[in-house]
Amino acid sequence: MYLIIVLMQMFLRILLKLVKKLFYLIIVSHERDEISGKVKSGQERIITSKPTEIFNSYYYDDFKKLFNSYQFESASISLKNISDNFFYDDYQGKYRYIYDLLISAYSLWDKFNYEKAFNELIKTKGKSRFIKDFDHEKYRKNLDFLEKLRSERKIKKYPRELIVDVFLNAKRRAEEGKFDDALIRLYRVMELISQNLLYHKFKIDPADVKEDQINELPQKIIDKIKTKPGKKITSGISDNFEILAYKNNELEIDYFKDSNIKEILGIRNLSILIHGENPIVERNFNSLIGIVEKFLIKFFVNESNLEQLISSAEIARFI
Repeated sequence: MYLIIVLMQMFLRILLKLVKKLFYLIIVSHERDEISGKVKSGQERIITSKPTEIFNSYYYDDFKKLFNSYQFESASISLKNISDNFFYDDYQGKYRYIYDLLISAYSLWDKFNYEKAFNELIKTKGKSRFIKDFDHEKYRKNLDFLEKLRSERKIKKYPRELIVDVFLNAKRRAEEGKFDDALIRLYRVMELISQNLLYHKFKIDPADVKEDQINELPQKIIDKIKTKPGKKITSGISDNFEILAYKNNELEIDYFKDSNIKEILGIRNLSILIHGENPIVERNFNSLIGIVEKFLIKFFVNESNLEQLISSAEIARFI
């Protein structure tokens, strides 16, 4: 019985392939009178279409929705269901591989693998024009942003481009309904802001605080971050903000004045991915992203600079 079922499935698959290749759908289109609504005699048009074209159109629409929803692996599967003739240019040949490169690049980017993401995306430069319904302006901005981000990370720590990218990654996770993942990323944005300010304004690296830098701080901060002799001294996010407040950095003094800011630390610990037992809900995320946005604007000083960077780092979409 099992063998019969398997043979029937194989037969149906072969039959479906033959139908796609050999048969056409024939549709008779009519033009109607605007007043009476009746079909005009002699105005019939015959439209022929292969089932393959219908399937291709369906899978392509599905691919675009999945790509735009950051479901890159599923988008790749949907793309594989489309026949080769869909991806063909009379002069250049097949260009399916361009889609594959775009999926790979943006998937790697979404996982913070910037070096490999850029290497994949740069391969599509000058070739992406074959994809007519892609946001090419945003694509060009993405290339510039990734190139800037990877180069900045090679020469200095905690670059501004990284802060913006993690922030947008948090927003993408929220769009998917993954609010615990999104909140952890918002927390990281706050931490990166504190690290950037300490490192670039006060020459203090939170990942390696020097002994002489520690001794300049109030005793209550020293007691919190000092470790055993011979071990590297590091400071956490709360310590960073305390040091910044002590240094009279205007941006970070608000950390102690606004109780909502500390809330992001508390709710993060309540996440089931950290120490808690309940998932973060949309309401929690929405209240906290406003806090982070406020910090970002203050951090960048000029809001237009932030908007410009965000525009470059937002992932290109299919239209």
